[in-house]
Amino acid sequence: MSKTIPPAEGYSGFVAILLLAIAMIMMLVSQRIGLMDRQARLVETHQSQEQLLGQSKKVRSQFQAIMERTAQLADDGNQTALALLSELEKQGVKVRSNPGNPAAEEGS
Repeated sequence: MSKTIPPAEGYSGFVAILLLAIAMIMMLVSQRIGLMDRQARLVETHQSQEQLLGQSKKVRSQFQAIMERTAQLADDGNQTALALLSELEKQGVKVRSNPGNPAAEEGS
């Protein structure tokens, strides 16, 4: 003998749908805030990497200038420069990679 409880008078599904809609809106807003924060961090990271890339290009060009001068010294017969270039080549550093440099073509 189960008794069923009659629905309350004037009750409709409006309250449940309203609560569901509020929950969905709150979830979407919190996700949007999280995405905005993530985007800001990505932009900041990208900018810091751009700075590091600029610094690395500067160091690379300085290193290249030093190695070109060292290669010139080696071509002129400087034993220390020859030893340095030999050691760098053992470590996989290509110093004489300029195809337009006639000294590089003679030394190869």
